Amino acid sequence: MLRSKRSEYITAAVLMAPFVVIYGVLFVYPTVKMVQLSLTNAPLIGAGKWVALDNYFRLASDRLFSVAIWNTIYFVVLSVAPSTLLALLVALGVNRLKGWTQSVVLAAFFLPYILPVSVVFRIWAWMFDKDFGVAQYVIGPLNGGQHLSIFRTIPLFMPAVAFVTIWWLIGFNVLLFIAGLRNI
Repeated sequence: MLRSKRSEYITAAVLMAPFVVIYGVLFVYPTVKMVQLSLTNAPLIGAGKWVALDNYFRLASDRLFSVAIWNTIYFVVLSVAPSTLLALLVALGVNRLKGWTQSVVLAAFFLPYILPVSVVFRIWAWMFDKDFGVAQYVIGPLNGGQHLSIFRTIPLFMPAVAFVTIWWLIGFNVLLFIAGLRNI
């Protein structure tokens, strides 16, 4: 009995060893080196002197870093929660459909997800174009008849990018929710 248990542990260790080695080499070691490097004043190439937490204190007082953090939080609030809620609502609706209509509607929502980011940018740059964009037919009347350059207007830029991100990624979230709904 004891020998059998020991044999199982040895077998498990041998089977886990490749994963542990690869994980350590590809993830743990670079992470440890990155933390070590962040505690020095090393240039791009070469060694640096130990500065402890000075880099982090300098980063905390950097205005540009705080703007980047704020923009990240703002983008997450604008995109993650609405995307999740909208994907759940769409999945609930698509889940009620039967037959080929379900497949067509699901494909219509999923197709944008397979587009590369450069294509998504080109589509929406054209849609929001100040002179020829299709979206200007909606934006113009809301802006007193004036066409508006969405991606060059500071208050509208981040909501527009969040909208495009939701449009682009909602299909994958819908697919995940449908998979979950089918397993309930």
